[in-house]
Amino acid sequence: MPDATLLPLAGNTIPARFSAFDLAVAGFLARYNGQSFEAYRLDLRLFHDWCTSVGLDPLMAQRPHLELFARHLEHERGNAPSTVHRRLCCLRSFFRTLHVDGIIERNPAEYVKMPKVYFDETRMVGLERSEISALIATARASTPTDGALVTMLALLGLR
Repeated sequence: MPDATLLPLAGNTIPARFSAFDLAVAGFLARYNGQSFEAYRLDLRLFHDWCTSVGLDPLMAQRPHLELFARHLEHERGNAPSTVHRRLCCLRSFFRTLHVDGIIERNPAEYVKMPKVYFDETRMVGLERSEISALIATARASTPTDGALVTMLALLGLR
């Protein structure tokens, strides 16, 4: 898939060389920018390349194809479960958008089995409940404004 097909369209002109998949990808990616855009662009490129390698039109993919793509990501590419989960989330959103837009009849990604992702709480960066209480008490002793601000930050989980 050429790089130009995955960039936001400049102006309102659509080159004639765009396939239906290219246009769908460009329309989907136009909703995003920054890191999300780059991550989704890579995810869709990997899916397109895999589909091409197995002789499948990406817009004709069915749930079993997506399950096989997930196994490809895990076993052949060596992606971690969290990476596979994120890439499949991108495909779920992509196919959901195609379904809503009427490009496909059914969303093949709706019931794809997602890999389990375990969050290691020992690596979590944050304060213990007692530490938060001490911080709030110190802030309240300083000024009422400091106390209110620190309490709000603590309750909203902001760091």
